[in-house]
Amino acid sequence: MVASATLVLVAARLVGVLAAVAITITSYRAYRRTGERTFQYTMAGFACLGVGLIVESYLLGTVTLTLTEIHAIESLVFAVGFVILYASIAPQTGR
Repeated sequence: MVASATLVLVAARLVGVLAAVAITITSYRAYRRTGERTFQYTMAGFACLGVGLIVESYLLGTVTLTLTEIHAIESLVFAVGFVILYASIAPQTGR
């Protein structure tokens, strides 16, 4: 039972990281094509979300932190990513 739960967790994280990478690459290409800062923020936001998943997976397997501490670190990286994403969709002043 534990092995199947671990497999599902690894698969879900892999799908999440791949989705974040795909959106990051798409945003980068859109930024290069248009020069719009919105795409730059979107790229950075989704990159943070992908890094959050990778960081948690790395910490779970290598350090002696508690599960709560590891989730707190992941949540902090996710929060930064979501704040950056919010900046990408918030109304821009001075345009």
